[in-house]
Amino acid sequence: MTPAPPLVPAQPLLEVRKVWKSFGDNRVLRGVSLALAKGTILAVMGGSGTGKTVLLRIASGLIQPDAGGKDVFVHITAVQRAGLTGLSENQKISYELKQGRDGKMSADDLKAL
Repeated sequence: MTPAPPLVPAQPLLEVRKVWKSFGDNRVLRGVSLALAKGTILAVMGGSGTGKTVLLRIASGLIQPDAGGKDVFVHITAVQRAGLTGLSENQKISYELKQGRDGKMSADDLKAL
């Protein structure tokens, strides 16, 4: 018998942790967590207005959660400006969050630790 894969991948490619999001009095997400490993296929299902699109927009950085952890988007140009050839999985870096022309937040001024 093959053991079941872990519920949380050891090194997720995408992760949101305990995310909360409201629009006015309407609480859309309440402490939602998600971790996906490379190559994972996910179907997000639910009724209208249950937060599917909001969760995906938060995971992709299009909107900010009210609370909870999230990944930080690092554009390849920020990596190159730092004089790095790339980033390894779980590589430790310091960075500043800067708002781009499109209004999205991303990491800049990278420094390898």
